[in-house]
Formats: sequence, C-alpha cells, structure tokens
Amino acid sequence: MVSSMMAKCLGIEPSGIAFFCKHSLSFGEVDEIVIPITKYPLLVRAKIIGMRLSDFKTPLYAAEFVDLVSDMETMIRGAVFGLQILNRENDDLYASDSF
Repeated sequence: MVSSMMAKCLGIEPSGIAFFCKHSLSFGEVDEIVIPITKYPLLVRAKIIGMRLSDFKTPLYAAEFVDLVSDMETMIRGAVFGLQILNRENDDLYASDSF
C-alpha cells in the first residue's frame, strides 16, 4: 500500500534534502519524494540518514538521494543553484541602504 504524507523542506542540495515530517520514518528507509523546484516536478528516491527532534515538535529528517540518473541530478543541481542565486540577490537587496 502506498501512502502520501506532507513534509516541509528545510533545505535541499544536489545530494539530498532536509525536511520536517510528522510521520515516523526509520533510519535507512527509502521513500519517494516529489521535488517541485525543477522545471517539471521530479519523483526521486531518498534514503533517511538522520533524524533529530526540533523545537516545532516535528522531527527533522535528513535524506540522501539514491538511484538518480544523470538527467535528474542535473535538473536538481540547476534548480538548487538557481535558488541560491535568487536568495543571494534577495539578501543583497535587503542589505542595501536604498530603503
């Protein structure tokens, strides 16, 4: 039986993702995750490599992407770098004295 669950992303890198999820996940468990920041949403497999409790009473999980084909890795890498550039531009905008 396949079930879906909601999670909130804390951070994403080309090699993995950190996210909050109320459902209990096990170390070493491999789950499918939808990555919506690419041109087309990607369904990727990710292996849980860590968990810690957070201040929000929702566990914070770390997962590494597994079984990525080259095209998927390239799409994720491009989207992550695009977000980093956007965040840097936003940081520069708020740091300027133009207000």
